[in-house]
Amino acid sequence: MCERYLAPVIDHLACEDIKTGHLQEAVNIAPTAGEGDRVRLCISALVTTGIGGGYLTSPRLKLVHWQPGEDQPVPAPAVSVAGEPPLFVDPSEIPASTDVAKARPGPGLPGPGV
Repeated sequence: MCERYLAPVIDHLACEDIKTGHLQEAVNIAPTAGEGDRVRLCISALVTTGIGGGYLTSPRLKLVHWQPGEDQPVPAPAVSVAGEPPLFVDPSEIPASTDVAKARPGPGLPGPGV
């Protein structure tokens, strides 16, 4: 992943010369949002390691996100269901407390009030 996306952009730079724009460019090279996310995670790990080792100083270097270019397809919006949650129970389906009290348990089961 580094050879394919990061090396073409930052290989010629010294660590102190790497800017957020360089890493954003590396993420945008990815052809899809999923691949861009993997590159972003790789950059995040490298920046964290670089800061820990004293090679980099700015944690803001890892704040990059994939942005589709003009030649890349924009991902379809995420589909979600609007309205009631899936665990919704219609109030008309909830038995009344009197109906619950009248219900007789099966053989060997305790009755109401036990």
